[in-house]
Amino acid sequence: MERNEWKNIDAFLSVYTWADEEMFRFCSDLGQEVHVSSGEMMFHHYDDVRGVYLIWNGHLKTVVPSKNGETISGIHTSGSVLGLADLLGTGSHQRSAVALSDVSTILIYKSEFLHTLARHPNISYALMRQMNEELSELELRATNLIQQPSAQRLANSLITLERKFGTDTEGRLKVAFSPRDLANLICTTRTTIYRLLRQFENEGLIGVDQGGIKLIAQDQLLERARI
Repeated sequence: MERNEWKNIDAFLSVYTWADEEMFRFCSDLGQEVHVSSGEMMFHHYDDVRGVYLIWNGHLKTVVPSKNGETISGIHTSGSVLGLADLLGTGSHQRSAVALSDVSTILIYKSEFLHTLARHPNISYALMRQMNEELSELELRATNLIQQPSAQRLANSLITLERKFGTDTEGRLKVAFSPRDLANLICTTRTTIYRLLRQFENEGLIGVDQGGIKLIAQDQLLERARI
């Protein structure tokens, strides 16, 4: 972000659509800019929570350890909030956050956040509402992982990634996901992902090359996802 760009109220409210003027003043007074380069960790699993992160631009994934290595618990874009549930819960991060692109965030440090929150209940309400939306999305994803076969989960995830990140001028997903990332996202093996990508490509649903994944037949992919 350009320095202090987020301190413009119109720009702030256009990114954090769930926020209001009181939230803007809160962040403008207490927020610190934090930049994370693509591939770097913003925080690690079990780190003490420094504060609450409001993503200004860029994309991150959150991951949790699993018996197969790690599982992607969420994909986060501009306007999202990270760290709130952990701050109000155990005080340590229950997942790691990894930048999928260069990321800019607004960090509200823990002590300042908690001190101000007690005096401004409207801010608490706005943040809780945003956290509830993200928890609802996580709950839906968990249900899909349990109930859907792997091909449906992959189709669903590709549609979701396209809606969240968009596509470039050639129709490829703007954020490149490796087969390992896709496997971690839908809780399957890389072997299964390679097989499904070939299957979807042979069916004319997607195109795959070194530049990434291109969604070719979105209507048919939607049918496969059963969204």
